[in-house]
Amino acid sequence: MKYASIRQLSVALLLIFGLYACNQTSSDADYTWLIGQWQRIDMEDGQIAFESWQLQNNQLEGIGCTMEGNDTVFVEYLSIYKNNGKYLYTADVAHNPEAVAFEITPTDKGFICVNEKHDFPNKISYTQNGDSLVVFISDMSEENKRFFRFVRKE
Repeated sequence: MKYASIRQLSVALLLIFGLYACNQTSSDADYTWLIGQWQRIDMEDGQIAFESWQLQNNQLEGIGCTMEGNDTVFVEYLSIYKNNGKYLYTADVAHNPEAVAFEITPTDKGFICVNEKHDFPNKISYTQNGDSLVVFISDMSEENKRFFRFVRKE
């Protein structure tokens, strides 16, 4: 009986772990850490804004809202769902004729969404640090960019 050398075993293990790592795509990702209420903390006086996320029918549904006094000045309907093995983030706002979809790529502390064909933003990034959340939107060059800072409220 022949025994494999340590080198052969090492190479085999590296190949197995490499194949495993390559197959860890956004289809394996978990975005449920978003569930709950997030209040924006970098607002002008007299304004409040929040994002609220919940799990509904195997997808995350969110709403983003900005208020000035008692008036709602901005609303967006958000969702994260799996389609053909990929996760998509959609944003539906009044000034677009239909919801805009972005493909999600997971990161260490969140995810990045990209749609190069959309006018603005092309990129949306969510980064979580405990009970803090930073949302970054930009064009592809990141010359035109905005940051939104949130804290978890529930």
